[in-house]
Amino acid sequence: MQDRVEEKDIIAGNDLISYSVCPYSFYLQRLEGKSKIPTTGVAAAVLFFLSKRKNIFDVKDKKVGVLFEGQRRAGPLLKHIEQMTSEELLEFMPFSSAEAFGGSLKGTWSMILDRNFYHGNPIYWNFSNESWKIGNDLSKAGKNYCEFVLNEGAPVMGLVDKERTFMFEGVHFRVKIPEIRVKNGKRSGGAPEEYRVMVDHPTLFDFKGELCEKKRLTLEESAAVTLRLYGLSRLLRKYQETYLPKLDAPLWFWDYMDRSDFKILPNLVYRHISLIKDEIEMTTRRDVNLDPLRILIERHIKGVAEEKFDPNVKSCHSCKYSLLGIDGKPVCDYRDKNKIPSVPKHYFNFNNFDIEEKDDEDGIKLIGRVDQKREIIVRNKLETITASHKVGVYNLRFVEGSEIRVESNYDAHVFGAVFSKKKEGTFETQMMERMDELIQEMVNETGKKAVHMIDFNKDFNFAGKKRSKEKLESLGYEDVDDGKFRKVYDVSQNNST
Repeated sequence: MQDRVEEKDIIAGNDLISYSVCPYSFYLQRLEGKSKIPTTGVAAAVLFFLSKRKNIFDVKDKKVGVLFEGQRRAGPLLKHIEQMTSEELLEFMPFSSAEAFGGSLKGTWSMILDRNFYHGNPIYWNFSNESWKIGNDLSKAGKNYCEFVLNEGAPVMGLVDKERTFMFEGVHFRVKIPEIRVKNGKRSGGAPEEYRVMVDHPTLFDFKGELCEKKRLTLEESAAVTLRLYGLSRLLRKYQETYLPKLDAPLWFWDYMDRSDFKILPNLVYRHISLIKDEIEMTTRRDVNLDPLRILIERHIKGVAEEKFDPNVKSCHSCKYSLLGIDGKPVCDYRDKNKIPSVPKHYFNFNNFDIEEKDDEDGIKLIGRVDQKREIIVRNKLETITASHKVGVYNLRFVEGSEIRVESNYDAHVFGAVFSKKKEGTFETQMMERMDELIQEMVNETGKKAVHMIDFNKDFNFAGKKRSKEKLESLGYEDVDDGKFRKVYDVSQNNST
């Protein structure tokens, strides 16, 4: 009897992609245990759709209006949903149309937004109206998915989103097969010899494979797709009596499985459905495609064993760890500051932003904070508390002589986030305005001129840099040396240059 494989010895198929794209992101997910951090709006929407799309397969008797959850047969002959025609599917689906299904997804999503939590984790956002945009995308994706189901038929219900473990050249892998459909001519009236097994992968967005030579591989190129089709081929061979009846396999296919020595069955077709764009890509694999897979696996195993978890900041724009933690600090220490991180929704409310001023040695420290008021019950009494998180710090140092030289540096957890009702404003532009006021106040009090030079490339050349540059120029700063912005303050504000 074969010993049970330990979980740590199984490589998930998606881990091959994750490690290739950003080893440090893989580290955070698999080895650091970042499971209780907030989730981005996009990540929540992806999980939400994958779960809720299955509601379309619950049979409903529209004459009596009863929804039978998990019921897969309907009609006078109790026909199984997998054998239904487009007309029959539309008759017994719990939605009157594809548009109605899309609308139901958007409605359920709006209820999630009221709580702003998904699967126990708070949802963070990239911009103020992102939740509204995602709701519209879900409506579109739901409509397109329903139309795909009506055109292509229901998948093999017992195999939807099933994870399967198998071995490839001494290594155990686990892959998820999203949906399987059988093309055997019965539903379309085609010839029986056209038998094919379609592995369908519906997602909200475009397919993105592993990273190879600084390029995300396409569906046609991806070795991760090769692994999925190899895994399904191996499972079909190993458990013929379990799988082939479910796949309505003809006798010649059973015989072909016994006689052929192909590692990847040529009758398998992989389809990726990009639902927001309503686009379908198809590909197949042959045994010759196993060599790139071997290379990908070797790189993964050796890299993890050697503990090579270097960050790839070029992937930050699509990384689920490009966000703030509940403590208000970036989850990833290596995040790209050119990408706006996902933040709590109240960060976009200008009224929640405040600038604290602290006297520092030879200067002033400006600390930008975002506050959130919460009501809690303590000893049967309702109390209001304030959670406050630091967003950015602007250090100003004044060196006095015949005139005042102002030295400064700025750093922040968030760059480029735009306030929802103050479109021109970001955290850093508000800090710039207060910085400008303080320097002018000091000049008016001392009667001395002040010169301030800002190293824009070091302090602000990140996400939101266009607004930051425009703000400095509106305050009277000039770019005098390739990113060095200078302003001379005089006692009279009107005479500053």
